[in-house]
Amino acid sequence: MYDDDNYGKKKRFITIDYYDVAAKFVQCVKHKKPWEEVGPYKSSSRQPMASRLSEYSRRPNSDKGDGDDYYYEDKRTCDGCNGTGNDVDEHGDNHGDCAYCRGRGTTSWEGARPADTLEWIEDGFRAREFTHAAEYVPKHDKRRAFWNEDEGEVDLGRLYGGFDDFFMDSQIRPSRPGMRLQIEYSFSWDTSPHVLAQYGAWCAGFIRSLEMSGYDLVVDMWIHLDDLYQGDYGQRTNLLVRVKRENEVSNFTEWSALFSPSGYRHLGFTAKCVAGDKIKKAAVSNLGTCIMGHTWDVKYDRAASTVMVTAAQVSRNQSNPYIELNKAAIREGLIPGLIEDEDE
Repeated sequence: MYDDDNYGKKKRFITIDYYDVAAKFVQCVKHKKPWEEVGPYKSSSRQPMASRLSEYSRRPNSDKGDGDDYYYEDKRTCDGCNGTGNDVDEHGDNHGDCAYCRGRGTTSWEGARPADTLEWIEDGFRAREFTHAAEYVPKHDKRRAFWNEDEGEVDLGRLYGGFDDFFMDSQIRPSRPGMRLQIEYSFSWDTSPHVLAQYGAWCAGFIRSLEMSGYDLVVDMWIHLDDLYQGDYGQRTNLLVRVKRENEVSNFTEWSALFSPSGYRHLGFTAKCVAGDKIKKAAVSNLGTCIMGHTWDVKYDRAASTVMVTAAQVSRNQSNPYIELNKAAIREGLIPGLIEDEDE
């Protein structure tokens, strides 16, 4: 399903595990191990991220990463704290540190310091957007137990207490098949870290809504780029980073760092190189070419029981991606709601 482009390009498919990516970053940056000594694949120090992670290990608290990639001229701030570093909720209550920009003062194109990414890998990323993720996606109603007079399990306490409705029953959710969810994870150099946080929050809410409706999900992050590895000429790579397997209970905290401000440019870039090790090819220095024409969208292939969430890899309109994503998910019948008439 994820190979939906018909441009006549050669296509490559790779699957790796998120935990191998996270371990590579932690071992190289926190524990200062060489790239080639970490991971399940025969690694190559030729990968672009090898030298970058080595630099991160020497300067994990640097606001500007390796000093070459930042482009923001002004201090980046989030909507929640307005640059104060303090997370203030809708009631005006101060919650201390804002996980989005607390004390960073970063102007880094990468979104945050290497030390911040380490913290988010190990403890989870909790941005204001994630806290309010439920507001981004309409949720299916939970099925709850209820008391009745006709059927279910007898509660002796209610029976002896004289209640007429002493049977406890619950609405049984219809059994639904497993579903594969593929979330696009490729962005151009000028995509704001704030957009990544909103996108991640929407994805968290979407996953929660699907699970509440009874689906058992397999979740893959989908890196979809052209000419990613040396020697690629007209080659399109589909890289799936597996973050949730079938029959696993979702724990978004374990991989929420992917959607932190630095998630894509620290962990996503690392994933490209880990995948390169798997196929024994070095990534190019610019880590691949984005694909034009992708939009914020959701497509559901019912026959294959696969949902594809696509992102606007290259887009000047990067505000509120969850508005378009909600419309698409409602259109596909995946979340409850009505599609508003755009002509009104």
